[in-house]
Amino acid sequence: MKIGAQAHRSTSISTSNESVIVVRGRNLTDELIGRINFTDHFWLLLTGDLPSASQRTILDATLVAIAEHGLVPSVQASRMTLAASPEALQGAVAAGILGCGSVVLGSSEAAGRFFTEIAARTTSGDVESAAGAVIREYRAAGRAVPGYGHPLHKDCDPRALRLFEIAAGALDRNTHVEIARTVARILPGDSG
Repeated sequence: MKIGAQAHRSTSISTSNESVIVVRGRNLTDELIGRINFTDHFWLLLTGDLPSASQRTILDATLVAIAEHGLVPSVQASRMTLAASPEALQGAVAAGILGCGSVVLGSSEAAGRFFTEIAARTTSGDVESAAGAVIREYRAAGRAVPGYGHPLHKDCDPRALRLFEIAAGALDRNTHVEIARTVARILPGDSG
C-alpha cells in the first residue's frame, strides 16, 4: 500500500479508505485490534488465515527463541549507529538490515529449502533414505548442509532441542520436524 494521494490504495494483503482499514479481508479496528494477539496478526499477514492453536504455540516459541539474538553483527551495527546518531533511528534500523545476510537471516531460508527438498523425495515415510541422498548430493557438490553447525553450540543448539519438544507436544506429526531430527541423527556419521 502506498502512502500519499492516489486514486486506489490496495494490495492483496490490505486496503483502506478514509474510514476503514482492511487486513486480509478483516476490518483492522473492528475485528483485529484488541481481539487477536501479535502472533496471530503476524500469521494472518503472512498466510492470510489465523493460526491454529498448534501453529500459534510453535510460532510463539520460535519468536521467543530468535528474539535473544542480541550479539549478532547486525544488532551490534544498529546499536553502534544509534549510539553515534540517536536522532536517526531509521539509520540504525537500516544499518542492522544491511548487516544481515546469508549467515544471520539466510540460513533459515536455506534450511527450509533443504528440508523441502528432502520432503519432496520422501516416499512411503522413508525420511532417512531421502535425507541421506540429499546430504550426499550436497557433500558431492561441496555445499554445506544448511541449518546444522553453530559456532558456539557445537553438539546441538539448546533452542532447537526445546523447539522440538514444543513441536512434539503441539503436533501429532510434522514431516519437517521428523526431517530435522533425522538429519541431526545421521549427519555426524555421514562420511560424505
